[in-house]
Formats: sequence, C-alpha cells, structure tokens
Amino acid sequence: MNLINNSELLGLGNLPPNAPAKREVKAAMRAKSGAISTKGATGKAMYERLLYLLPPDIQKAVKAGQLQLVDEVLYSVKKIGGFRDHELMESGDNKQIGMTNVDKQKIEANKWTLLVAIQMLSGVAANPTETAFDVCDKKILNGEFELEVGNTVIVPNVSCAVFDTKGRAELQKGMWSEFDPQFIVPNTEIKPRLKLSAEADANTNVYFAMHVVSVAKN
Repeated sequence: MNLINNSELLGLGNLPPNAPAKREVKAAMRAKSGAISTKGATGKAMYERLLYLLPPDIQKAVKAGQLQLVDEVLYSVKKIGGFRDHELMESGDNKQIGMTNVDKQKIEANKWTLLVAIQMLSGVAANPTETAFDVCDKKILNGEFELEVGNTVIVPNVSCAVFDTKGRAELQKGMWSEFDPQFIVPNTEIKPRLKLSAEADANTNVYFAMHVVSVAKN
C-alpha cells in the first residue's frame, strides 16, 4: 500500500470520492469524541491529527520533538505544447533548479509526507525556466487531471476547473485543497497526469506542485 488514508483502512478505498458509503463513514468519524476532522486546519495541524496512521517509531519521535514537521512544495515544470496527454512527473526526471525538485518522480526514502494541496499554473515561453506562470489557460482548465501514487489513485479524473482561482483573492493562484489529506509512503512513484481535449499551444508550460508537510526519519 502506497497511500495511508482512512478510506483504505476502512475498506472503502476503491469507491468513488462521493460514494454514499464514504460520506456516511466520514460523518460517523466526525461525530465521535476526538474526531479527526482536518477542515480549516493548517498542514502541520493536519499532520499531527493524522499522526496515529504512521509507524509507531515515527509517532513517538514527532511527539517527543525529535523530528520536526516542515512545510514543503514539491514541484515540476513540463512543456506541453503540441500534445493532449501529459505526464507532469516522469521516472527520468532529475532535480534541476526551475524545472523540478523531485528526483525520478519519487519522494526521498526517509520522508513521511502528507499531501495537503495541489497547485497547477501555466504560461508560455520558449524556455520553461523563464515562464511567467499564472492561472491556467482555458484549454488546460477544460481538461482533466488525475493523480496516482504507487498503485493508488488519489485524485480520479477531476476537471482542471478546480485550479481556476480567478476572482478568488483569498486563494493562492491555481491552488486546490478540496480533498482528503493523504500520507505518501517514502520512495513511492508520484504520477500526475494532465489530459486535454485539444493540443496545447506551442511553448505552453505547466507548473505542477504538491504542497506537503514532511518529516525526515533519522
């Protein structure tokens, strides 16, 4: 298992996100004493509330202050001009300033990471590192996005309209967090996919980012 989440632990991992069974279980969990709702919580607060899902040694070290929680942004920039289907992280990727800070589409082996938000922006430039990224253009917003980690789909073919933050000054550009936070097991492949109904314009570049909270195991 590559993702740790309440739905999988309850045997509901293969159901659609809005399935009645999932909604009922979540409602029941929130109704219990000591509920673990993460709505409105910061990333670090979410991590602490869901800490019980991690291995005992990690739980103990975090509670004792031996491990620190750190906010991070894991990102990748890809040229998508002329194509419809795009892998936004790939196994051949190597860390390069301005292009990605993730090696071979995997989180480092010693990190337990909680995904709390996803961001997607686009822009046009011949050199991707010189792109002025902004809210995605219409061709991208009309497309679909999917995120798979290992063999587990976190985001199943959602409309890219979720990344449209125009007119919403309270949000960071292109930011989306309306999904259950997920722990990602270290050294697991991250497979974000962008599917468009029409080819992207020439020299179009996409910035994909995972906003996470991480802790390193000594």
